[in-house]
Amino acid sequence: MNREERIILLLNKYLIDIFGYFNVYKEKNTFFIPIGSTALSVEVYKEDEDIYILMTSFVAFGLSPENELLRFLLTENTSLKAGAFGIVFENERMDIILSHTLRAKDINRELLKYVSLYLVERAEEYGKEIITVFGGQTFREYMLSEEKKRKGKLKIFHDTIEVEKKKMVVELFRIEEDRYVISGKVGEKEAFYIEKFGSLEEILNMESAIKKAITERNIKEICRLIKSYEREDTILFGELLGFKEEKIKKLKEIEEKFNILSNRLIKGEISRETYNKEIKKLEKEFEV
Repeated sequence: MNREERIILLLNKYLIDIFGYFNVYKEKNTFFIPIGSTALSVEVYKEDEDIYILMTSFVAFGLSPENELLRFLLTENTSLKAGAFGIVFENERMDIILSHTLRAKDINRELLKYVSLYLVERAEEYGKEIITVFGGQTFREYMLSEEKKRKGKLKIFHDTIEVEKKKMVVELFRIEEDRYVISGKVGEKEAFYIEKFGSLEEILNMESAIKKAITERNIKEICRLIKSYEREDTILFGELLGFKEEKIKKLKEIEEKFNILSNRLIKGEISRETYNKEIKKLEKEFEV
């Protein structure tokens, strides 16, 4: 195991300690944690002989690049204790991010926790202010409202799985190189829609894991593989798996409890021992 792989393993442990197992998603050298209206991306990369950790939170999406907004970002950069605002242009619109880079050799759990929470809190605060004045969407709003257009996609895979005589069509599309979509439909209704970056082999492995979890009715694994904003629970759990409304509501409550426990742990309101004990109780509730 090389040094970069050891750093990734250490970050995996720290991030799960800070945010909770069900909130941390890992893909190669990058971690992704949805939090509130934003999300945190943590990427490990090597430059020359040093290893760095790039941490990014998402402030606002789809804004017009107005001079007043750009001046506001430059001015506010001077008051930040960590990180700096950055902009990404796409189709003549502008997305705003807040990023900070750490040297891997300096990393420890408390530093990672401080910078992570600082970036997330500032992203949510500035996001609300910017969107109110200049328009745009939060990360969560963008993910929930973005209508995915299938035109121009190359269909790579088409399969039908059956769960207790009910069928779901699972399809894999390639949007561009190393960017794919996995979707699941019950009839004409979309049960989940996942957009992922990675090699075709990795995406196919994920697609196989999703089909396995669904056919085995493994709710814990389904929730781990498919983020809450990527799925339509009334279709996936209701129409396909036959859960009644009360059961679907309970599953959402369980996921919300995971988030609440993680937030309480982050704020120091509960101990690690209490957190682990409560998490084990919740994990049992996923069993069907």
